[in-house]
Amino acid sequence: MKELKAGEYVFPCYTMPWTDIDISMSITGVDFERQEFLVSIDLSDSEIQSIVDMMIWAWDNLWFEHSISETVNTELLKEHIPHLYDKIQSLVHQQFCRQHPNSEYLEGFGVYEIFCPDEILEYAAQNHKEIDY
Repeated sequence: MKELKAGEYVFPCYTMPWTDIDISMSITGVDFERQEFLVSIDLSDSEIQSIVDMMIWAWDNLWFEHSISETVNTELLKEHIPHLYDKIQSLVHQQFCRQHPNSEYLEGFGVYEIFCPDEILEYAAQNHKEIDY
């Protein structure tokens, strides 16, 4: 697998299901659909490596199997790379507020599930397989 280079990467982010239900109920004729927001961010080589290390740590420590949070991916990012979490959270929140002005009343307002870019996840998975334990 090729090395990842610094550059722009896309983080898919989603509103929480209960927020989507509130949005659907408040807008006549809109079917329930999970709101996806794509956040593009320039990542340095060290930030990419931090994400790779975070994912390997999560897999080794069964993070996903032991979590009871609806925002398991977001909590992982928030705990391990807080500056990146803050940047992404801010951008996705801006997008949400532009798309749904005056939505502060929605349950879960400001809560999003943030996923890492697929190419970084694939790279981390490949590196995880190659580690001798």
